[in-house]
Amino acid sequence: MLRSIQNLHDFRDASGHFEVIVDVEKDARFIPASLKARRVLVVAIGSVDAGVDLSGLDKGAVDVSADRRSVSLELPPATLREPELDLEHSYVCDRGAIDRLQSPFGDDPGVEQDMYPLAQEKLVAAARDGSGLVARAERNTPADVRRFAPHAPLHPRGRPLRRGLEQV
Repeated sequence: MLRSIQNLHDFRDASGHFEVIVDVEKDARFIPASLKARRVLVVAIGSVDAGVDLSGLDKGAVDVSADRRSVSLELPPATLREPELDLEHSYVCDRGAIDRLQSPFGDDPGVEQDMYPLAQEKLVAAARDGSGLVARAERNTPADVRRFAPHAPLHPRGRPLRRGLEQV
């Protein structure tokens, strides 16, 4: 049964799958360090998408030619989207004896609260720093939009692209 529908206004054109290490030190007062580790290492696995947010397009972004035979569209720059943490494949690789009895993200609310935001931050940093994900979305989006509207010259960030010059 369908429960809801949302308009996304989002064109996602590149996706990266990442694996990052999250290293958290915890205060373990009154518990011997041999039982409760002060450090928890988690291998966080997840995806980050890059694309163009079309919700901000206004009438000025679309230019229809005088003869109404062509349309130009100025696309906004590509950006990263919220990361999606894969809890099924993420795991704790080191922690103390008491902590080992609990699952990495479910049974210990302290670990869950610490790890989710840190893992997501690390996934975004991996996507942003050197992956080329945003650049790929910048290249892919005009070509993909062109497939939907083959006769419309596109202007990503104001630079005209001529049809037929890009590999599709």
